[in-house]
Amino acid sequence: LPKLINATYVVDTANGQSVTFQANIAPGGVLYSWNFGDPTSVGNTSQLASPTHLFTAPGVYTVTLTITNVATGCIATTSQEITVTGFGNDFAEVFKL
Repeated sequence: LPKLINATYVVDTANGQSVTFQANIAPGGVLYSWNFGDPTSVGNTSQLASPTHLFTAPGVYTVTLTITNVATGCIATTSQEITVTGFGNDFAEVFKL
């Protein structure tokens, strides 16, 4: 595994609490372990390379990705804070649209 791994994410604009994550590492021979930092969620973890998580509430969450090389047992971890702003219609609610 490279010494540095990273991950990206895309927010579903129709539902600001639904976020798709992507591990930026070549597939094959690795295990993925995501922790979305959302302990009240039933699906707070995932072993997929590109999972989608629906956060339970707006807020700041620390998302952690751990990748394990199956052949060598080497482990690399990265964490990133993300801000979940809420549902896509929050703007309309705030401004009474």
